[in-house]
Amino acid sequence: MKILLTGMTSQHTNPDTHKKRVNFAGLIRDAFRITEDEVYWQEPSVTWDDDYLKQFDAVIVGVAPLSSLGANRAYGALNVISRLWNSGRLTLLVDAPDCVKIETSAQAIIDHPESLVKEFFSHRKEYRLAREKQHFDRLYTGAFMLRTQLWRQTIFPRLPWQHAEDLVDQMRNTKFVQVTPLNLDSFLFSRYAADYNLTRHRWWAYEAGSAPGWLEKQQVCWTVDELPSTHRVPTNEMTLQQLRASRGTLIAPSKSGTWWTPRYAMSLSQGTPVFSDWRETKDLGEAWSVLPTGFEMMTDVEKAQLLTRQTMTFEMAAGNRRMALDNLYSALNLERKAETWMAG
Repeated sequence: MKILLTGMTSQHTNPDTHKKRVNFAGLIRDAFRITEDEVYWQEPSVTWDDDYLKQFDAVIVGVAPLSSLGANRAYGALNVISRLWNSGRLTLLVDAPDCVKIETSAQAIIDHPESLVKEFFSHRKEYRLAREKQHFDRLYTGAFMLRTQLWRQTIFPRLPWQHAEDLVDQMRNTKFVQVTPLNLDSFLFSRYAADYNLTRHRWWAYEAGSAPGWLEKQQVCWTVDELPSTHRVPTNEMTLQQLRASRGTLIAPSKSGTWWTPRYAMSLSQGTPVFSDWRETKDLGEAWSVLPTGFEMMTDVEKAQLLTRQTMTFEMAAGNRRMALDNLYSALNLERKAETWMAG
């Protein structure tokens, strides 16, 4: 089978971004690498026509708020969405937190169609083409569908304690026909072998989120060192080194709640326990209800026991690579033959 993976941001379309900092679209590509299917991971174009798109058995399009600076491939993605909306071959991917902004930005374009191609977006790919009426009408239709129509196949990245309704609730005014919460963290655990550094500092590795004041509310005593956040330079190895040197990792939720990030699995793989919003993570068990301040006061033996319980419950709830691949095929409404599973 031939599968197209594309979308609105560089993380949806550029394999180099995955090499620099792990992202969810890249994990989807990694999952397909152990099958016999062909995956084309590339930037979309407003010039793609029906004849070009019909060669693919499934098309995954990453969606982002249309007004965001990072959505610089939005025009090509909207063309694909408009053309394939009723085809049965289109699957939408929502992989960024605070995804309610997808609704508000699409509504803003419906209210003011000219804002889709305003001068502020002149840096976007194919901006000049998007302004041409033959393309503009189709792109506006794509935005209109995102805001007003039933979304069919849709993928959300899932943390082990989350359910479909937890993710759907974050997009308050969008209705879905089929939602697949997908966890691909098994591919991270298999990639990053444990490297337990015996020298651990009284540091917290920290990934920021959009929830206001979350870090301050934790009232931790150890030094807090923020993890690298850029997508422009390689950060995977820097992140792993920082996680190995820290005693714990703090991952702030978004305004809407916890959201998938590769840093959960990366931290656990390096022997570093993780703490986020305990009101959500507690559903995985007692080890995920401990507060950071309580962890700081534990003995080394207690810390090690907590890490073991966290890792075991996280991996069990996330599932293995075969389960992840089965769920991915199900999300795309594709049937996978048994022989398409290959070792790797």
